Amino acid sequence: MKHTLQRITLLTDTVVKLVLYQGVLALLLLHAGMASAQSIVITAVNPNPVCAGAAVTVSYVHSFVGTGTYTLYLYNANGSAVSVKGPTTVNWVPGSYSDNLSIPAGLPTGTYTVGITRVSATNSTYNSPRSAGFTISAVPAAPGVTNLAYCQGTTGVPP
Repeated sequence: MKHTLQRITLLTDTVVKLVLYQGVLALLLLHAGMASAQSIVITAVNPNPVCAGAAVTVSYVHSFVGTGTYTLYLYNANGSAVSVKGPTTVNWVPGSYSDNLSIPAGLPTGTYTVGITRVSATNSTYNSPRSAGFTISAVPAAPGVTNLAYCQGTTGVPP
């Protein structure tokens, strides 16, 4: 009986140690994965819709640490960059941030997206996924005025 209890105790100790080692290994792998899984996610572009010539606020979260630059890009429906802001040098600290992006006045009405490129001090580059599409409305033409000739008590008729 004593021999059986020693085996059970030994087996229990081994299982406990194995579970602890697995837990430590899982934490190490999780930590390593978090350290390498840096990202930028655009969470909102406001207002939507917006008129060409105005500006939008781009809200985003990121997990980067250290000095680097970021550049905001405005893309048209074809994926071409139609406006760029930056690069802007920053000391990256993980968190939620926002920046304003001016919309060029001459853009046609359409659906546009925003992207962010981050370049570290060691020149590693990360491109965010594009934002959800938002609408930019072209600035309407100024209303025209035409001269009317009329006599008192009659309907105006263009000359």
